[in-house]
Amino acid sequence: MLKHKDKTTVDPLNVDQWEFYIVPTEQLNEEMGAQKSIGINPLIKLNPIVTDYKGIKKAILECKIKI
Repeated sequence: MLKHKDKTTVDPLNVDQWEFYIVPTEQLNEEMGAQKSIGINPLIKLNPIVTDYKGIKKAILECKIKI
């Protein structure tokens, strides 16, 4: 999700301005079934790992440990 709010400096191509929510696929499938999209509030209820771009790999590995 693009977390940068200043419209004069926002740059969607700058990954430092984004926030990433990591949830295991198995958890999404179990909780959401055949649903193809999810809003931010239901996503937050799944207790995702919230990270910046640099932390995505670590967050994915942490998700694998939880399974």
